[in-house]
Amino acid sequence: MLIGNVEQEIAWVVDEFSNHPFDPKRKIVCTIGDPVFERLVYMLAERIESQHEEQVRIWQQDIELDKQDPSRSTEKQKEYRRRLLGQAECVRNIDYSDELKRQLERFNANGNGKTSFNGLPFSFFLYHEHAYYAIRDYLLKTEEPVVIVRLDAHPDCSYATAKKIGSANYIFYLMHDADVGHKIKEVITASSVTGSFRELKPFPRDRAREEEINPKRCSSHIINGKRHTLCQIEDLPEINGPSILDFDLDGHEDVDGIPHGRGYYMTLRYDRHMAAYHNQKCILVHPKVAAGIFQQRVRDPRLILVATERSFRNGYFHYRIEHDFLEQLAE
Repeated sequence: MLIGNVEQEIAWVVDEFSNHPFDPKRKIVCTIGDPVFERLVYMLAERIESQHEEQVRIWQQDIELDKQDPSRSTEKQKEYRRRLLGQAECVRNIDYSDELKRQLERFNANGNGKTSFNGLPFSFFLYHEHAYYAIRDYLLKTEEPVVIVRLDAHPDCSYATAKKIGSANYIFYLMHDADVGHKIKEVITASSVTGSFRELKPFPRDRAREEEINPKRCSSHIINGKRHTLCQIEDLPEINGPSILDFDLDGHEDVDGIPHGRGYYMTLRYDRHMAAYHNQKCILVHPKVAAGIFQQRVRDPRLILVATERSFRNGYFHYRIEHDFLEQLAE
């Protein structure tokens, strides 16, 4: 039985969106499989059922604010919100595409040899910036070098924004940290898509590492004497030494070119079937498959961190992906 304030703290994080600044207290800390973790998964399942009503409320609220203050938004922004309100009804309780369901079936048919994550320290939060403090704290306390293994659509290594620690650059800070940087063996960032990231181009390439993983869709760069390797999820190499798992759930998705509105990335279509289709195809890998691959390939995890980063994900799938990903972590 959870005491009341714990229940409130879980809801505080579960219902959080990017409408307030970073707060280091807004996180859930527990172990995978414990009562707090189980309650978190349960509450995410509840939110799947109520997400449609929440989205309608958000768009209606914005439209009403536009009526009260016509100058707060451009006509284009107002029209976009009205269209999103109409589309919300078209995609009520949207599920994964048939292709993603088949992807999960294929993985389950061959998904043997998983490492159990139950009992591992776990944190869940909105902003990925939380991971900087959790990882640094762990590295300060350990003498063993670790691999930071990530799921993320972005390398979070932007030196251009390095005047202040944030979700877009915290990996850059960790790799240059005089106190803990030498304890990082390698950073590996896996995602559903890999591309050329401008922030990594100035750093020399490690062609040998790219050949080891997949030279056609892997990019490895040397940053402050350590490798930061980008690969697709299915190419994630086996990692046997101590590891920190650092997940950003936008790693499941293709967010490029998707319109953004009030903390959501969504593809806008009028027709009911086209609206569902175009938003479904933004999700490139089933969350249970993604989590399962990490369970297969990472043999000695020490800490697991999950950032929801809802501003960079398709809003129709927020809670469904979060629930399914966490549920798989506990299997």
